[in-house]
Amino acid sequence: KVHFLKIFAVSKNLKVFLLLTLPILAVLNCNTTEPDTKPPVEPDSTTQNFTFETFEFGDGFESSWLNDVWIFDENNIWAVGYLAPSDTTVNGIHITNPNIIKWDGTSWKLQPFSGTSNGIEGIWALDSSHIYFASGGLRKYVNGVYSTINTNLGLQNYQGIYKLWGNSENNIWGVGPGGTIVRYDGIAWSKIEFDEGWRFDAITGSKQMGIAYASATSQQFNTIIVELKNNSATVIYNSANDPNNLSSFNLELLDENTLLL
Repeated sequence: KVHFLKIFAVSKNLKVFLLLTLPILAVLNCNTTEPDTKPPVEPDSTTQNFTFETFEFGDGFESSWLNDVWIFDENNIWAVGYLAPSDTTVNGIHITNPNIIKWDGTSWKLQPFSGTSNGIEGIWALDSSHIYFASGGLRKYVNGVYSTINTNLGLQNYQGIYKLWGNSENNIWGVGPGGTIVRYDGIAWSKIEFDEGWRFDAITGSKQMGIAYASATSQQFNTIIVELKNNSATVIYNSANDPNNLSSFNLELLDENTLLL
């Protein structure tokens, strides 16, 4: 028989599960006697009556893509990325680089937003009236009005804010390439110094505790997990110290004790 082992690392009280299964050969006692009870029959996931729809954006002459999504409910979903063409009209308003679309329960619609030619990398929302966008810099949507946030952080040209997470308007984190880590404390944005050799790919966190966790990769495809708390960044896992030398490009806090990568 073949058994599978989940590889995990434990930091403090947080279990970090790296989603990799390794086959392990095990010699077990052979028992030819049928068990008294049969195992429960699981639902057949291949016979569910799902219907899939395809939605296309862009003019077809230039590549378009989506990078991130935020779901309020089934009738209010926002997605961001790079959407060609670069110039169009929405509700009679001429816009450039319309990199935001919204699902209203019936259809996806471009939003009246003029972005950047590089697109938008990340999105985080406090509520449906206060939404933040990461595009290297920061944009904000408040009650239908888009604006640029001037952070004055002095980021280098190889740095930028790509992914966002927060648990309140007084605790918002942003991460990105070049070891970029920034935080908003309700008054001002600040930059947390970190090794610029790491590219942060994802961030999640605990809404109850306000602690964030970000994953980053190096050019050698090593992975680190960084705990972000108050104004400090602490490495709690480094794959270079793991004999499996695993890589991760996304993560999600399942509950207060389990981090999935």
